[in-house]
Amino acid sequence: MSNKSTWLKLRSDSPARTYLLVAASILLTTLLRHALTPVLGPRAPFIMYLPALVFSAWIGGWGGGVAAIISSAMLATYLFITPKVFFSGGWSVDKTTLLIFIIVGLSVSAISNSQRNAQQEAQDAAEEARRTAEALAESEARYRRLLETANEGVSITDAGDRITYINPRMEEMLGYTSQELIGLSVYELVFPEDMDAIRTRREPGLRRPREQYEVRMRHKDGSGVHMLANVSVQREGDDYAGTFALMTDITERKALEAEREALLVEAQTRAEREALVNEVGHAVLWSANSTSPQSKALMLLGERLNVDRCFYVLYDDEHNMARIEEDWRRNGVTSLEGEWSLGDRGMAIMDIYPEGKTVVVADVAEAPLPGNLVKLFLETGQRAYVAVPFFDQERPLAALTVMMASEARVWTDDEVTLVEAVAVQVRGAMEAARAAQRERNISQQLQRALQPRLPESAPGLTLANRYKAALQEAGVGGDFYDVFSITQARVALVVGDVSGKGLAAAAQVATVRNMLRAFLYSKSTLETAVSDLNYVISVNALLAGFATLFVGCYDTVSGELSYVNCGQEPALIRRADDCRVEMLIPTGPVLGMDEQAIFSQHKITLRAGDALAIFTDGVTECGPNRMEMLGVDGVAALLEREISSEEDKRAGLAETLARRLTQGVDEASRGGVARDDVCLLVAVAQPR
Repeated sequence: MSNKSTWLKLRSDSPARTYLLVAASILLTTLLRHALTPVLGPRAPFIMYLPALVFSAWIGGWGGGVAAIISSAMLATYLFITPKVFFSGGWSVDKTTLLIFIIVGLSVSAISNSQRNAQQEAQDAAEEARRTAEALAESEARYRRLLETANEGVSITDAGDRITYINPRMEEMLGYTSQELIGLSVYELVFPEDMDAIRTRREPGLRRPREQYEVRMRHKDGSGVHMLANVSVQREGDDYAGTFALMTDITERKALEAEREALLVEAQTRAEREALVNEVGHAVLWSANSTSPQSKALMLLGERLNVDRCFYVLYDDEHNMARIEEDWRRNGVTSLEGEWSLGDRGMAIMDIYPEGKTVVVADVAEAPLPGNLVKLFLETGQRAYVAVPFFDQERPLAALTVMMASEARVWTDDEVTLVEAVAVQVRGAMEAARAAQRERNISQQLQRALQPRLPESAPGLTLANRYKAALQEAGVGGDFYDVFSITQARVALVVGDVSGKGLAAAAQVATVRNMLRAFLYSKSTLETAVSDLNYVISVNALLAGFATLFVGCYDTVSGELSYVNCGQEPALIRRADDCRVEMLIPTGPVLGMDEQAIFSQHKITLRAGDALAIFTDGVTECGPNRMEMLGVDGVAALLEREISSEEDKRAGLAETLARRLTQGVDEASRGGVARDDVCLLVAVAQPR
C-alpha cells in the first residue's frame, strides 16, 4: 500500500484511534523535549509541540487540533515551566509564545479541518461516481440480458428507419443473423401489400409516440411471418431518432383465426344448407298436391342458389324419353316443361350421365359433351347446370337439375352438395307420395267394397249416412255401416267399430260384416245371431282387438225395432211429435273379448217421422281436448233442434240430421279434425 493510501487510511479511522494517535504524538514530543531539557533548559517549551499539533489537526481536524493544543500547553507548562513561575509574571516571553502557539494551533486545526472536509467530500463524490458507474454497468448488463433472452423480438431503428439492433428472438423469427440485418431498412423486410400502412404510420406528422399494429414480414426463406408490433418512437429533443419495437410472432394465431373463420363459414354454410333442406323436406312432406310435392322445393332451391331454372326430370329408359313435369324459372325464362324425345336427336339418356353420378357443367359450350347434346342445350337455354340423377339398377329414373339459361357459372362444392341434399329429400318425398297414392288407391277400392253406397231409402225407411276415416292418408278405417233386407218385411240396420285404424282395421271389418250377414240370415233372433258371431270371433281369435256393434232389425209392418247394442255408443231416437231424444243403451259387452258373453235383445216402436241415429265413438269423442268432448249429450242436443230452414226441409229429415251431426263434429273439433273414425247412419220411419 502506498504512503498516501496509508495516511488516507489513518485519516479515515475511527475517532478513538484518531485521539490515540494525537496522544501518541504529544507523548513523543514531550519525551523528545524532556531529553533536550539539559540543552534548552526552560526556553521554547511550546515550539517543540508545533509538529505534533499540525499532525493532530491534520488527522483529527478541529477535535484533534484542540486536543493537541490543550494537552501540549498543559504538559509544557507543568513539565518545563512551573505554574508558579508562569503565573507570577516572570515569564512573559513564554506567555507570548503560548498565545502564539494557541493561535497557530487553532489556525492549523481550522485549515486542516477544511482540508479534511474537502477531501472527504471528494472521496464521497468519487465513491458515488464509482457506485453509479457500477450500477449503470449492471443495469446495462441486465437490460442486454433481458433483450437477449426475451421471448419477444426486439428491433431498434435509427432516424432513417435502418436497423441498428435486433435480439436473438428476432433473428429466430426472421431466420437472419443480426449481422445480416443491421444497416438494412426495415421496409426491406415488409411485404409490398403491407408497405403503405407502415410508411403512413412513420411519416412525419403522423407518428404517434406509441402504436400497435399487425404487419407481415418476410422470412429469409421467403415465407411470411405475421407479427404484432408494439412500436415506441424515440426522439432527441423534437427530432425523430428512430423506433424501439417489440415484435410478437402471431403467425400461429393468425392461422388459427383463419381456420376458425373457415370453420365458422363452413358451419354457417352447413346450417343454411340444413335449414333449406329441412324447409324443403317440410314443403314436400306437406305438399297439398300429391302428384307434384317438389314444387315448393324447386322454388326454394332456385331462389337460394339464384339460378334461372330448377326442375325435376323423369326418364323413360324404354322409350328413351325425358319428361319435365314442372319447372321453376325466373321471369322471362322459357319453360322446359313437356316431353323430350332423346331418340329423335340421336341421343341416349346415359349420354347425359356418362359416369352415372352428379354432373357439374360450368359452360356447356366448353364441356366435353356430345355435339348434338351441346347443340340441344344451347338452343333451349341450358348454358350451365348441376344435375343429380337417381338410378334404379343402373337405369336413370329421374334427376334434379338447377340451371343457368344463358350465362356460364362456376359451381362451388357447397352449391353442389346443397343440390344433392335437396335431391335426396325430393326423391324420398316423391317416392313417399307415390307410395301414399298407391295406398290411397287400394284403400278407396277396399272402402268401396266394404262400404257400398247405400240407397236413399229402404222398405219403410228414409236413409242418410256419413263416413270419415281418422287417417286421411289411408281413406279407410275400422268403422262401418250396413243396411240390407233380411226378409221382405224386415230390414237390418248395422253400425260397427273394429279397434285400430287404417288398412289393418279395414281388413277385419270385412270379416265382421260378412259373418254378421251370414248369422242374421240364418238365425231366428238378433241375440242368437250376435252371440254366435261373438263365439266364432273369440274362439278363432279373428280380431286383433275387439269390436263394438249396434244391430237393429226394423219390422216395416209393425214399426217395431229390435236391437242389440254390443258396447257401442247409445243409439238415439228423435221423436217426431216433440223432438224428444231417447237413448238405446248397450245391451251386451263388446265382441271378441269373451266367448261366453251374453247379449240381450231389446225392442222399441218407431212411429212415422221418428228418426233413429246410430253412430260410433268418433262422433262423441271429438273436441279440442279430452276435457271438452261433444259426448252423447252433445249429439242429443243437435238432434233436438227443430228443422226450420227451407233448405233442410227440402233435403229431408234424414239428410238434414246427418248433415247437422257431421257439422257438429267438425265444430267441436275446432278445425274439422276428429280423433277417431266418424261413422253415422240415420233412418227415418215412413208412414205405414
